[in-house]
Order: sequence, then C-alpha cells, then structure tokens
Amino acid sequence: MTAHLATLGALAILGLGYQELFVIFLLVLLLVGPKAIPALARALGQGMREFRSAANTFNDELTKEPPEEGKKPSVEPPATTAGK
Repeated sequence: MTAHLATLGALAILGLGYQELFVIFLLVLLLVGPKAIPALARALGQGMREFRSAANTFNDELTKEPPEEGKKPSVEPPATTAGK
C-alpha cells in the first residue's frame, strides 16, 4: 500500500496522472514499436543505474573526512611534465 502511495506522490510532483502516462506510453509504442520497448527500457535502466552510482561516488567524496595534519594523503597528485 505504501509503494502505491509513493507512486502517487511522485506522479503528483510531476503533475502527471494515469491518463497522461497512458498517452505517453501509447506514443512511445507508436514511435519505437513493440519490439524496441524492452531494449529502450534496459537502456533507460542502465543509464539510471550509472547516474545513481556516479551520484553516490560524488557524495561519498564530498562527505569523506579530510586527512589529518602531518599525514600523507592517500592519493598522490599526478606528476606534471611542464617544461618539456
């Protein structure tokens, strides 16, 4: 029941109802065809997964504690080749 309410909340934020979603689904079906919808859904899921992973990595880097004074950072900066 709570998953259904969460879905309704997300739809309300987007300003979409079930009728609008049905029309969007029909347009996608007409534009890409029924055989391409699973591949399109897989690509969308993969993109969302990669975005979420990148966002989590970015958030982890922001919340990581800075190294203490006197300790060496765990990652060395790359050597520059200026002057060559």
